[in-house]
Amino acid sequence: PDISTEVFVLRWGWFTVSTEQLVAMAVILSLTLFNFRSVKTGALVNNVLTVSKVGSLVLLIGLGLAAAWINPRLGDWGHFSPAWPDVWSAALIGTFCAAMVGSLFSSDAWNNITFTAGEVINPKRNLPLSLALGTGTVSLIYLLANVAYLYVLPIDRIATVEHDRVGTLLMEPVLGPTGLYLMAAMVMVSAFGCVNAASIAGARAYYAMALDGLFFSPAAKLNRHDVPANALLFQGLWAVALTLSGNYNQLLAYVIFAVLLFYILTVVSVFVFRITRPDAERPYRAFGYPLVPAIYVVMATVVCVYLVIQPSTTAQSLWGLLIVVLGVTL
Repeated sequence: PDISTEVFVLRWGWFTVSTEQLVAMAVILSLTLFNFRSVKTGALVNNVLTVSKVGSLVLLIGLGLAAAWINPRLGDWGHFSPAWPDVWSAALIGTFCAAMVGSLFSSDAWNNITFTAGEVINPKRNLPLSLALGTGTVSLIYLLANVAYLYVLPIDRIATVEHDRVGTLLMEPVLGPTGLYLMAAMVMVSAFGCVNAASIAGARAYYAMALDGLFFSPAAKLNRHDVPANALLFQGLWAVALTLSGNYNQLLAYVIFAVLLFYILTVVSVFVFRITRPDAERPYRAFGYPLVPAIYVVMATVVCVYLVIQPSTTAQSLWGLLIVVLGVTL
């Protein structure tokens, strides 16, 4: 209870620092400094955290479905038969877009392996394999977790759970008070794994940009462990600044809006290059081209527009757009 957005360690006019923000900053800076060591050390920790995180999610799914199977009062497949509206209204589309923000964030790091391409053995084979396996595994786990949620929990309880802690809500009827502590530990492992992976991959992108003259030149320097320590430090300090700028949901909207813009541009580039460079070598095929990429661009654009016009996310989306524009001008 002492680690919360409502418990403050600093108040100075409009500026406040909560205990939750303080813990988040400590985690970011600790993992940033830890990754100053060799990439193998960081990768080893990341592998351990990834296995632990995936194992925790599998445990969550298994316990939820097993408990509901044993105790029929907990499970009801009728949750999968909602009353669909006859017409797709603006409100329904808005609800869909809002729901997509969290799910998009769950798989946002799908492309982080490409940031370390220069350190990957046989990248031509291992990069697409990593992308396919990673994205497929995360999507499957996310789908199964939602199956467990919908089987065990009524829709109205999922919609009204405090702080969107659906996993905790699932574990409580399954394991009682023990479930709350177990879920807290699983969330901590997941958060550590996410921050550590982002630290390793993101810094390599800034390092490569600096080498090409597209980022601050000190970020192009390696330390004695051949690690881009300056890039890691820049990234860590920027992450701390973002942590101080808002709460989790606000940062989520900011991040998703900004990354979706680049994903849309990336997919659109497939169409552009097919026209401007028809004879270029293409070692990889674009699945479902042109229908699947076109559908993605349309749906991602709808989500971006929603984030801009929705009052609760307008400010964060515009800040994300401003930062992107600043990057273009520089």
